[in-house]
Amino acid sequence: MANPVIKIFILASVTAAGIWDLRYRRIPNWLIVLTVLLSLSWHSFHDGLSGLWTSSLGLIVGLAFLFPIYLMRGIGAGDVKLMGALGAAVTFKHIFTLFVISAIIAGIMAIFQAIWSKALLKTVKNMGRLGKHVLLGRLKPHAELNIDNDHALKIPFGVSVTFATWLFVFFGRQ
Repeated sequence: MANPVIKIFILASVTAAGIWDLRYRRIPNWLIVLTVLLSLSWHSFHDGLSGLWTSSLGLIVGLAFLFPIYLMRGIGAGDVKLMGALGAAVTFKHIFTLFVISAIIAGIMAIFQAIWSKALLKTVKNMGRLGKHVLLGRLKPHAELNIDNDHALKIPFGVSVTFATWLFVFFGRQ
């Protein structure tokens, strides 16, 4: 991923997604499809079948990271698709790193939001309840702790992915 053209494309795509998520709390499908198609094409053109394979595998792995959380309604479908699209862009070799950085930034954002909303203790208790829910093997949405609850604190995960991608592109070892 050392080529500056693919880096510019990835940054433009993820920045648009982050802005869209922050403003409208959704990520448009056309942006996801465009990112996936251009990423698959780019890697195929530059590395042939090997590039198509690593990009396709990145797409699948990126989707797989967030899909269980989506099933529990802890995250929206646009966020899952964005991580898949970025997997196609950065390939399976780098999507785990990007996912971890995104999760850390999302966690920091959530802590600040809980503090700002004066709900830190309640949030910690809810995380414990949610952890227990998962440990009991329940991958269905929790009755209260999900993104459909209008009273739940929510962060735009696409924004954390945007910051993570910028950090990854500028400071990552590619």
